[in-house]
Amino acid sequence: MIDPALVQLAAEQSMLFRRADAEQLGVTDFDLRQMVRSRLCRPVIRSVYSVMPKPALPSERLVEKTLAMLLANPHVAAAGRSALALLDVDLFGVNYEKAQGIWLNKCATRSTTDLVIRRPLVMPAVSDVDGHLVVTAPWAIVDVARDAGVVAGTVSADNALHHKRVTVEELEDVIRAQRGASRISRATRAVELSDRRSESVGETRLRLLLQSAGIDVEPQFKVTVGKRVLARADFRVKGTRLLIEFDGMVKYRGDEGADVLAREKRREDVVRPHGWTFERVVHTDFDQPRVLIARLRSAADNAPDG
Repeated sequence: MIDPALVQLAAEQSMLFRRADAEQLGVTDFDLRQMVRSRLCRPVIRSVYSVMPKPALPSERLVEKTLAMLLANPHVAAAGRSALALLDVDLFGVNYEKAQGIWLNKCATRSTTDLVIRRPLVMPAVSDVDGHLVVTAPWAIVDVARDAGVVAGTVSADNALHHKRVTVEELEDVIRAQRGASRISRATRAVELSDRRSESVGETRLRLLLQSAGIDVEPQFKVTVGKRVLARADFRVKGTRLLIEFDGMVKYRGDEGADVLAREKRREDVVRPHGWTFERVVHTDFDQPRVLIARLRSAADNAPDG
């Protein structure tokens, strides 16, 4: 059984406690090892433990490791992917198993299996988020682009722009502040490609894939007849009457899936008589990008002009 005082302390620290916290409450290293063996707690990073089960989702594990990093290091701010995870900004293609931070006291860079804490060349803007020090969204997005690439940076930029968490000007200011930094060109390109109209990770990935294949699309296209809006599609291939929809679910399953499918079919039935055609894309289609591009290019070639 865990000491109730330790459980209470963990409840005040995002369900985490430090080894030093346990020692202050009279919990020995032997006791702590026994608690881990009995699955009453588990290590998150070195010297930090959780009293909760391991999170199932990668994004949740990143949040937990980030909070553990901050608990163990009071002179650290969450940065890059860790900052965006705490700010609830979409992530894609990042290392979810390694928390990321920056030193605020000029310590040397430290890297372990579970975390990396860097000494920044340029000190970014930092804010307080629910009692935690977190690099602001514009700086974190640029950092993600530099670390994880253009697509990762664009995904996060799109989401933050869509929800008005950042502006293009703020992102450009951060890039200028880091002129000459390694891989800063990735961030520049990510901002150039960003589009606040994208509403999900999948939509951003699909838009970038289509653009890379030379298929020009218009996001969030409204199908109208006169002044009446019949429907809105994720994309229209410019110059054609082909609409492309990205579906977050891999398959339509169960009663809920059947309802979603029925609504989508009804919407298609409304616009098809006006000469519009549809193509649908799901997450698994990204596993074979060449096949996906070939299918969509063929559909665009065969769609009516518009």
